[in-house]
Amino acid sequence: MWQVLLYTVGGFALIFIDLVLLPGAVLAVAGSGMILYSIVLTYQTFGVFPAIIHLCVVLAMVPKLVTWGLGRVALKDEMKKEDGYMGVPDQAAYIGMKGKSLSDLRPSGTVGIVIEDEEIRLDCIAESGYIEEGHPVVITEQRGPALVVRLAD
Repeated sequence: MWQVLLYTVGGFALIFIDLVLLPGAVLAVAGSGMILYSIVLTYQTFGVFPAIIHLCVVLAMVPKLVTWGLGRVALKDEMKKEDGYMGVPDQAAYIGMKGKSLSDLRPSGTVGIVIEDEEIRLDCIAESGYIEEGHPVVITEQRGPALVVRLAD
């Protein structure tokens, strides 16, 4: 009986060590093998019904231990906008501004706009598919992180 318990606890310990300390799945495979061997040992020693109960207990414990182990490793801090974190910069303020294509837009490229005597370079996508370098453009919309431009009138 103590061998079954030793193999089961040892297998879970190896899986936990693999999750928390030494990732790479080598210890997890060894731990899974130990747990499987403990179930086979239960079957050989005590019969079918205790082996099925042992299997059910192991299957119930695995998700709980994995969740607990990963919960200790996972980041708990949230990256909130109030704290200054930003996933995609909001460039909606540039919509309607005119600029000049600094590279060929086929369909993406660089556009320069002047704000307060300072040129800002923006990555943009051409609405029509191709705009040559040096042509005046106007920013029409924002699609996700990209700005869409078309030739200015």
